[in-house]
Amino acid sequence: IGLGAVEFVVLWLSLLAGYYIRIEARLEELVVPFPIISSLALGYAAVTVLAMIAVGLYQRGLPWGAGFVLRILMAFGMSFTATVLLFYAVPHVTLGRGVVGLTLLFSLVGVLSVRSLFLRFAGSDVFHHRVLVLGVGRHAATIRDLEGVDQLFRVVGFVNLGDPEELGGLDVAGRDQ
Repeated sequence: IGLGAVEFVVLWLSLLAGYYIRIEARLEELVVPFPIISSLALGYAAVTVLAMIAVGLYQRGLPWGAGFVLRILMAFGMSFTATVLLFYAVPHVTLGRGVVGLTLLFSLVGVLSVRSLFLRFAGSDVFHHRVLVLGVGRHAATIRDLEGVDQLFRVVGFVNLGDPEELGGLDVAGRDQ
């Protein structure tokens, strides 16, 4: 939720930055008041975050790679289409191609930067389910062997339920843990 909120703010600021940077070259045409451009930026941010949710960018365990880039591109394509329709719904506001282009550039760079910072500071354990295994027998060893780098879970311990066959080397949790 925090990642989505930060990305929402980045997307909102991207449209505002794109608008003011592009229009600053022609200050005489700065006729759109801030509340209107801000509400359009809120609409753009909302549509883009919804598109990112729709393509699965906020699911746990999403790896950073070609699939991620494809999902980002799909989300921005959906967002661009919906945003253009949203902007045509408010005909007295003309943003222009330059503003839309700068907005998409700022948005893509901003979202990728926020994602990379999030992955760096959140650590890889934040994406793993923590599993406590009940039992210390043969099946528990199988679960331990399944745990690996590519799996979406991490075994935090094993609880001895009185199994006659105990395995050595398992991190057996005591009753207080």
